[in-house]
Amino acid sequence: MTTPVLAVRESAPTTRIRRTFTLYAALIRAELVHAAAYRAQLLFGVVEWLVPLALLALWRSAAAQGPVGGITATQFSTYFCLLLFTTNL
Repeated sequence: MTTPVLAVRESAPTTRIRRTFTLYAALIRAELVHAAAYRAQLLFGVVEWLVPLALLALWRSAAAQGPVGGITATQFSTYFCLLLFTTNL
């Protein structure tokens, strides 16, 4: 003889608590994704500044002994400063 399985129905407060917990979990996940995107954008911004500055140092050191292809160290500095300024407008 088998006994019938009674359907257990959750009470209204339990359902409300579970729904609230699910909502807060989704909000926390969304906030973590937003924070990760902000940090990634910050990292790309730093790299965007470091690459031209590294190239400026490289070309200035190459032009220290004399012009490279007719371009002096001062002209290299001017070019890279204008590059940084115009790309960040």
